[in-house]
Amino acid sequence: MNKFYKSLFQEPYLDRIQIFLIIIISLMPILLVTGPFLSDLALSISSLIFLIYAIKNKIKKFFLNYFFFIFIIFWLYILIRSLLSDYILLSLESSLFYFRFTIFASLVFYLLYSFETFRKLSFFVIFITFSFLILDGFIEFFFQHNIVGLKRLDVNRLTGFFREEQVLGIYLVRLLPYLVFLYLINNFKKKYDYLIYIIISLTGIIVFLSGERSAFFLFILFLVTTALISKRFGKNISFFLILFLISITFISINSKQVRDRMVLQTINDSFLNKDSGALFFSKVHESHMGSALLMFKSNVFFGKGVKTFRKFCSYPDYNIDKYSCTTHPHNTYVQLLGETGIFGFMVIFIIYIFISIKILNLFLQRVFRKVVNSDYNEKLLFILISLLISLWPIITNLNFFNNWINIIYFMPVGGYLLMESKNEK
Repeated sequence: MNKFYKSLFQEPYLDRIQIFLIIIISLMPILLVTGPFLSDLALSISSLIFLIYAIKNKIKKFFLNYFFFIFIIFWLYILIRSLLSDYILLSLESSLFYFRFTIFASLVFYLLYSFETFRKLSFFVIFITFSFLILDGFIEFFFQHNIVGLKRLDVNRLTGFFREEQVLGIYLVRLLPYLVFLYLINNFKKKYDYLIYIIISLTGIIVFLSGERSAFFLFILFLVTTALISKRFGKNISFFLILFLISITFISINSKQVRDRMVLQTINDSFLNKDSGALFFSKVHESHMGSALLMFKSNVFFGKGVKTFRKFCSYPDYNIDKYSCTTHPHNTYVQLLGETGIFGFMVIFIIYIFISIKILNLFLQRVFRKVVNSDYNEKLLFILISLLISLWPIITNLNFFNNWINIIYFMPVGGYLLMESKNEK
């Protein structure tokens, strides 16, 4: 580890812009913990600076890829749709500057590709952030207040520094595969793999204790995919999965709050309860989605406009019951259908299918032992899992156009573009 610390900033000459971009993007995981304002401000400023810097220095490589063009087309589509919606100004709040996330992905690609310092600093920042949030989560669970003395807001949920937003589990599970990806691209020796096993184990427990059922499902998806495909971590993760299931069973038996939230409420809200009438989601969430689907039926091709669900859900034609109205339908694909129609939906759905096929291909290589480059495949696997988790269809989600969650969505895109560039070589 001493070699790592000595080499952390042993980079060839860096100009001031490069140093600024390395630092600000490396700190993004910390800024995300503070909330949407600082993280989005940092993203907007750094993306603008990078765009100017790239134009000035004629840096084209990091923009000439199909993901960049797909998302630019997607942005132009939602922008035009906003201009034609019934609530133009409201809709433009989300669509007008959405292109900044595409530039952000290119920026992450540029930094990962060009600077060892960024790769190492990014890993250690996110690893330390995870460690701090996990420690804080355990303190909040056992002592009913977090590490700085803030009282627990809900006996059934852990929120940590995210407080009312209640996204501790979402944050951890969505960035976990990206953390493993950063660990792998830094080429740390296998003797340090125990750090990854520890962070995965503790992350799983905190996600479960957080009471975020969607995040818990995604964590299980992460474990299962890793166990089936990863050559480096697969066997140990398979063993860990069994221990993890035993551990959460023990926690559920001994903690009424966890049992009520993660077991009993899940049964009451799902198809497991024959009296609930729900299939995959709670009654409340199904009402949201039902309203969005009615909006989709009224305008199949173009939807009602970005961010307009919160307005149209109160209209008699789309209001199913008292639970119909909220800010968004809580499912990515249903939201895209209702707000952007079949055209907006297909762009994101095709990307999801593309990612799924890539992962299936890695699985088949593993099964038939025809792995051409296992080291490359390991890195590719975890960045694909990160993208898969972001776009998994049958689950409740945050608002697809939310600034905070889009940073988490697009950060791994930069990692995927890095792997694509290596594949071309």
